[in-house]
Amino acid sequence: MQDQAQDRGDEEGVDAVGPDSTSWIDRDPEFHLDAVCRIAAALFRVPIVLVPLADTDFLPLKAGPGTGEAEQDRDDAVSSHHIAGETDRPVVIRDLLADPRFADHPLAKGEFQARFYAGMPLAHRPGHRAGTLCLIDTVPRPDFTEEQLLQLRDLALIVTGHLRLHDANVEREAELCERQRVTSILTRREALLRAALDSQRMAEEIAGFGHWRIHIPEGRVEWSEGMARIHGRAPVDPARIPLDEHLAFYHPEDRERVRWHLDEAVAGVGAFARDDYEHRSRIIRPGGECRVVTERGIVERDPTGAIRAISGICLDVTELARSDQHLRETTNLLRITLESIDEGLVMVDMDDRVRVHNERLNLLLDLPPGMLHDGAPFDDVRHFIAERDGTLPAVLDRGVRDARRERGEAGATGEHQQRDETLLELCGVPLADGSTVYTFADVTARQMAERSLRESEASYRLLADFLPQMVWITNDRDDTTYCNRHCDRYYGRPLVSLLERVESYHPDDRDRVYGDVCDRHKAWQDYDFEIRIRRADGVYRWHKVSKRPIRLLDGAPGWLATALDIDDIITARIALERTGDLLRLAQDAAEAGVWEWDLVTGRVWQSQESARMQGLPLDEADPAAGLSMTMEEWERNVPDDDVIRVRNEARRAIATRTNHRVEFRALHPSTGECRWFQGFGRAVLDPRTGEVCRFVGMNLDITARKETEEAFRASDARLRVSEERLALALDSGRDGLWDADLQTGAVWFSDRSQSMLGYEPGEFGKSFSYVQSLIHPDDMAACHVAATAHFEGRLPAFEIEVRVRNKVGGHSWLLARGKVVTRAADGAPIRFVGTYIDITARKEADQRIAHLARHDALTGLPNRSVFHDRLKQVLATVRNGGCATAVLCLDLDRFKAINDTLGHLAGDTLLKVVAERLTDVVKPGDMVSRLGGDEFGIILVDLDRSDQAAEIARRVIDSIAQPIKLDGQLANIGISIGIAHAPADGLEADPLLRHADLALYRAKAGGRNTFRVYEAGMDAAIEERLQLEVDLRQAVLRGDLILHYQPVVDLETDTVSGVEALMRWPHPTRGMIPPATFIEIAEETGLIIDLGNWALREACREAASWTHSARIAVNVSAMQFREPGLEQCVIMALSASGLAADRLELEITESVLIQDTEAVIGCLHRLRYLGVRIALDDFGTGYSSLSYLRQFPFDKIKIDRSFIREIADADTAAIVRAIVGLGERRGTTITAEGVETRAQLDLVRAEGCGEVQGYFFSKPVSARDLPGVIARLSCAERAA
Repeated sequence: MQDQAQDRGDEEGVDAVGPDSTSWIDRDPEFHLDAVCRIAAALFRVPIVLVPLADTDFLPLKAGPGTGEAEQDRDDAVSSHHIAGETDRPVVIRDLLADPRFADHPLAKGEFQARFYAGMPLAHRPGHRAGTLCLIDTVPRPDFTEEQLLQLRDLALIVTGHLRLHDANVEREAELCERQRVTSILTRREALLRAALDSQRMAEEIAGFGHWRIHIPEGRVEWSEGMARIHGRAPVDPARIPLDEHLAFYHPEDRERVRWHLDEAVAGVGAFARDDYEHRSRIIRPGGECRVVTERGIVERDPTGAIRAISGICLDVTELARSDQHLRETTNLLRITLESIDEGLVMVDMDDRVRVHNERLNLLLDLPPGMLHDGAPFDDVRHFIAERDGTLPAVLDRGVRDARRERGEAGATGEHQQRDETLLELCGVPLADGSTVYTFADVTARQMAERSLRESEASYRLLADFLPQMVWITNDRDDTTYCNRHCDRYYGRPLVSLLERVESYHPDDRDRVYGDVCDRHKAWQDYDFEIRIRRADGVYRWHKVSKRPIRLLDGAPGWLATALDIDDIITARIALERTGDLLRLAQDAAEAGVWEWDLVTGRVWQSQESARMQGLPLDEADPAAGLSMTMEEWERNVPDDDVIRVRNEARRAIATRTNHRVEFRALHPSTGECRWFQGFGRAVLDPRTGEVCRFVGMNLDITARKETEEAFRASDARLRVSEERLALALDSGRDGLWDADLQTGAVWFSDRSQSMLGYEPGEFGKSFSYVQSLIHPDDMAACHVAATAHFEGRLPAFEIEVRVRNKVGGHSWLLARGKVVTRAADGAPIRFVGTYIDITARKEADQRIAHLARHDALTGLPNRSVFHDRLKQVLATVRNGGCATAVLCLDLDRFKAINDTLGHLAGDTLLKVVAERLTDVVKPGDMVSRLGGDEFGIILVDLDRSDQAAEIARRVIDSIAQPIKLDGQLANIGISIGIAHAPADGLEADPLLRHADLALYRAKAGGRNTFRVYEAGMDAAIEERLQLEVDLRQAVLRGDLILHYQPVVDLETDTVSGVEALMRWPHPTRGMIPPATFIEIAEETGLIIDLGNWALREACREAASWTHSARIAVNVSAMQFREPGLEQCVIMALSASGLAADRLELEITESVLIQDTEAVIGCLHRLRYLGVRIALDDFGTGYSSLSYLRQFPFDKIKIDRSFIREIADADTAAIVRAIVGLGERRGTTITAEGVETRAQLDLVRAEGCGEVQGYFFSKPVSARDLPGVIARLSCAERAA
């Protein structure tokens, strides 16, 4: 029997699932077979069990959980094969998606996502199949066993017994009806005729057909209501129309053919000689829609044989015609696909005759024409191959095939060499019905490619063994799969694992390389690195390792690596770098720069030091590379007479082939400073011509020597002249010059030094005491210390930044530098000479930068860093016995809403106004700081009373509460404040700030726009809350949360119409935690999304298993609506559980609709379109409830429990009455929440509420206890 139940592969099996077999899923079952279906659903653990029965043309569905209608066209039914076929074997399709015949079927792809189907035919009587007992599951069932199949057969026998009993009852009832009809036919003819007409209309409506009658003598046609419905027209009264008008409804191309059929029927000739009438044609509906109909009729004659009328029925077969067309197209597509594949294919049946093949097989086997055709014996092909090639492949051997089938083995594969040396790969696969499919593939080219690849690999391995580099290949785990001989010689042994290779790396290089290697491995990128690797003798040598990602022979990822020994190169490079460093140090010490002059190209290269000495620009990216320039570019910075001298010396050296030596001046390109240099050059001869081709040498900065020489040559008079020239030069620049005689106290200032302070020449005093009077008092001591240290020889020069009063009375910052140039024999200073420059602008910029670094750029308030430093200072004073202080942490309320609606500029203006108001509230000495965003901090010092901080907080709240004008609009905000005192709450800055933050948190939780003073218990409360958050996360991961259910009672019928799913958390140590405690935490942490989705799935799963049909209500949070996957989550929950969509009710609060209302309303409409009911929970607690009712037609409104609690109050009762009236006008169910007493129940019933929910009926209970509660309420209602 198990073999008979395998997936069918013939045409009969293909027809087992029609082109559109999901329409019968929603058919209503009949209750006399429903018990069998429930037993089957529990026994086989499937969500859908059906008992579709069949007559000639339709497939009535008589039983099945979750179905809705009564009949289904045979061509649309999964089990139609067992009704029309010739076999009584069951059909089992373990995975619809895995079977290419059914992978795209609507049953598998549609809303129900069916994956498994099993059907057992119902043998009503010998030779007649009454229907099928069907099992359907949404998951594959590869484990469907022989024992289960026998159990399904037994259940089918029970159903068959029910059907036979039903037939017996029907026959008995028919006999009784017949006796009654005979005895009362004369008196009830008219009533029976009327009943017959009603039955006819009902049958037409149910079966979808119509009947007609053509009155031949009158030339008129009588239509039934079903006929008019098929034609898309309203029933006519009287229901007779002219024959021509009747014919006009047919398609123009079919009209004459229909008339011809009628004429032949009237004449009784041709196919209508037996008075039968039948044809298929098209009709046109009023909207232009074309439908296909089949009409059958008979000719009515009077006793004389004359034709009186033609009567018949009309059946709309449009969908059947489309299915036939689709089947033809699909068959053609399969044939095209079969002919397009590159393999030869043939299927032979149990009798070893060919049933399916393609032309590619003829080409591969070179068969004689006509040998291979449908129905041909496959033994002819076997004999042909054996005779031509001298052997028959074992795969094709019939005896081998039958033996493997008897042993229950799967298909076989093999290869066969043909006479022309073509290599074929053969595969034989047995099918469940006894047939076998053989495939033939030409693998000659592949075999040659593999042989070539093996030869190529051997060549490359030989080549790799002779390479000087180490070469190895690793897999994706970095284990070595190949290495060349050089690898083994270097290491002295094979290295297989990554750990062995890493251990061979130098310890100082491992960390440097390992991280980069791991990153590149993950990214599967090429990379190179240099590393020291230990040789077999223990010596470390430098190698350059290169790794490239590759695909190994099996297609898996791997790495090709090479290691080139570069130890000699690295050693040389290190030596070269050491030499270069020494050369640079020597240049720096000697203030010398190296240069090279290429006489062939005319370019001059300057070293970094040489370019720096001459002020030539270097490449910032690589200054060590020096500077390359043309000789003409270099000469631009050299005076003309010096250029001539350099050129003449170069010509002499070239002519004499000797070295050259020359002195020259160079001007700094930016500052114009002139410096003296002495150049030494060595001539380098071209080995081919013997001529000088370049000079290599160095430049020495001899400016100091030149100046010394000039000083020695000049006399005292010339020195004075030189000083005057220097003064003139300084006057023309930005430096001021001064010269002081320390013995007489006289001071000389240059004109530039006087104008720098706003004085005209001659206005400035000329004594030391006058200069001291201008120095800022705060700088006098530092100036005296610096001067004394220089005068005593402890500092080589005098240098200080000092503030000096200018002519207008302000102070200018000066950078003064000076040096004693003349001393007495005992070392006492005599002459003190120096310069100063105005640095006021720089100092002011530094002060601005320092201010910005410690203050908020927007409000100008001190920032968090300054606030923290100031708090530390104040607390240090408190620790030393100072007055008490307090810290206030402040956070603006509704700032984000204003920032989002009015814009960031308005938000910045608001922050400035808040900063000004805060500053106005505190006293001098207190500090107001902006800590970031909309957070501020205040330090209150010198507090005499403990309540002073609270008074300041109240004044701050009152000040901030005043309206603020932003962009022409008045904005109102609030502020929440947390207060911590020192020393009472701590004497360290960080703990004190944390305590103020805790108090702020309590203030915001207490309703905002208020303040809280820190209390010792707040720490414990916060820690407890944090621990609760950790426990909740673990509970979500472990699945510890459960659902309880509270009934909803319909007051009109006094029955339980639904239940609401409510989340509960059984904590392992705290016991049952109420939702009010953990739901708030879940919303703040984002866990509410996972919890909500779990509750939706779990509630649907539980509700689908209930025997009653009550709706299940699930609360959906606002955060779930902000996620894009809510609709998909609802669909998946319904699909996985099998729960009907109209039994699911989603409850939302007004908070869901506050943000992005348009998107939420769109989502609600889509969910409602699926059949899901939408309820508005806690109605009346929001500020825009009525506006939401205008935007969306809620199925239910739940009045908040706060109204029910006060319903005895007349005003509250009036509100409830108004809500009920609103619901009645909108057709919306009104549910009263929180009914706890009989008095409340009577009042809400009197006000007209349709449903109630509350502790009066039941508290929320577990799923296990819910059936008992519902039974108790049902008994109580019946008793009432």
